[in-house]
Amino acid sequence: MSLYRQTTEARERRDDCARLQQEYPHHIPLIVEYREWSRALLLALPHDSTVAELTETVRQAFDVPRRRLQLFVEGNEAGEAAPVLPLYEQFREDDGFLYVIWTHKSRQHAERVCELAIS
Repeated sequence: MSLYRQTTEARERRDDCARLQQEYPHHIPLIVEYREWSRALLLALPHDSTVAELTETVRQAFDVPRRRLQLFVEGNEAGEAAPVLPLYEQFREDDGFLYVIWTHKSRQHAERVCELAIS
């Protein structure tokens, strides 16, 4: 479970999400965290963003070198070609955020790659 979700009251999380949505009306509100860190990035991405674009944003925000990253949504690896909007629609939490965990790419792959087709 997300450390941000564990340490931040539900009302405050909903308020954070509402504030992001008000500032960036046609964007997807996300919480991005490193698996072993407590730092959470509150992020708003345009609706047409892909996981590859999210990966680059994470790389810049957390100052990660050019090695591969894995992004996970609900414990499943998010494939780079996947658009973020269907992930948000399927996996967003009650507070309005899509929670994404990132880690350095390991030699072992996740059991399932979450590739959602554009409808």
